[in-house]
Amino acid sequence: MNPTTNLFFHDMLTIPFFVSDLFIPDPDTSLPAIIQLCLIGAVEYTSVVFSALIDLWSGMRKAKRMGIKRTSHGLRRTVSKLSSYLVLMAMLTGIDIAIVLSCLFLSHNGMSVPPPFLWLTSLGAAGHILIEAISVLENLEQGPRLRSLGKKLWYFYRKNRRSATF
Repeated sequence: MNPTTNLFFHDMLTIPFFVSDLFIPDPDTSLPAIIQLCLIGAVEYTSVVFSALIDLWSGMRKAKRMGIKRTSHGLRRTVSKLSSYLVLMAMLTGIDIAIVLSCLFLSHNGMSVPPPFLWLTSLGAAGHILIEAISVLENLEQGPRLRSLGKKLWYFYRKNRRSATF
């Protein structure tokens, strides 16, 4: 490996590279950072709602396949789950907004701060989407086979992760 490649891989493995190149709003675009953050938040909220609707669809298919009557109680549970997801996301977004405004205020006054990003909102969205993905896998006919495959892939990764290079 030549020194240039080594330097590139070294930089790629650092947190600042990961954060700045993949997640932080790009200051060189014509869109202000606040607009970029709003767009990121909108995508995250939409993704959470979409994942809950996919779970609803897969649950209804499973109920139909098993001959279980679909009732308003089940639909109400989905609405309740979605509203609790969105309330939690709104609270996390509120905390993120306070952090972003603090960062902007401190940087305006000459303090060195990390670039603003919706960290908590992103983590909340990822958690909700993961929960819904697991629920969809549980509703699928092939769920046990897919879970078995996932366990095998996870075991294979854990066994070979030290020799893997990224």
